[in-house]
Amino acid sequence: MTARRPRRAVHGMLLPMLLAALTSVAGCAIQPDGEPRAIPGEFPSNFDADQATGGAAAGSSLVYLLAPREPGEPQLLRSVMREASQTLSGVLTALFKGPNADESGNDLSTAIPADLELNSASAVGQRWVIDVNDGLDQLDAVELRSALAQIVATATAVNNVDAVEIHVNGEKRSWPKGDGTLTDQELSRYDFPGMVESTQPPYPSLSSTTR
Repeated sequence: MTARRPRRAVHGMLLPMLLAALTSVAGCAIQPDGEPRAIPGEFPSNFDADQATGGAAAGSSLVYLLAPREPGEPQLLRSVMREASQTLSGVLTALFKGPNADESGNDLSTAIPADLELNSASAVGQRWVIDVNDGLDQLDAVELRSALAQIVATATAVNNVDAVEIHVNGEKRSWPKGDGTLTDQELSRYDFPGMVESTQPPYPSLSSTTR
């Protein structure tokens, strides 16, 4: 009859075996790395800081950027401040630089191409003529309407500018109004109704005005 080994002896043999197995597994595991590692850019920020070239939101001149779009709502313009000379050339130059980093971080944007340049801005009779390069030609129909609305809203915020005619490298063009119809006449804010975000607070309800 074979004598049974005491349980303590069996346990004493298993413990070294388990330790050896754990040591082997640990040797195959990923070891700590003291070298710094770059984090992959899987979650980019909501704007490119290199493209945020707009000036500081200060001063008394107004330029119009694209406000954050609400689901199911049309694209609206929002005014921001700029330290620019209160001339047509000054405010348009500020507008063409686009939003600054803080504004981009708050989801304000622009439909105006980064390579759009102002050639000249001058009064001709009762209208102002804005001459730009061909940067607007790269836009689709929706982007073009938004860009034109930005230009017109910004220009007509300047004193004594009620409407503008936009030329491309000296050539007169026909442009879409807010409703998409084309015109070769000067453009005013009235051609882009409802596209500028209202700054008027909502009217109080009747119950809040009665006591």
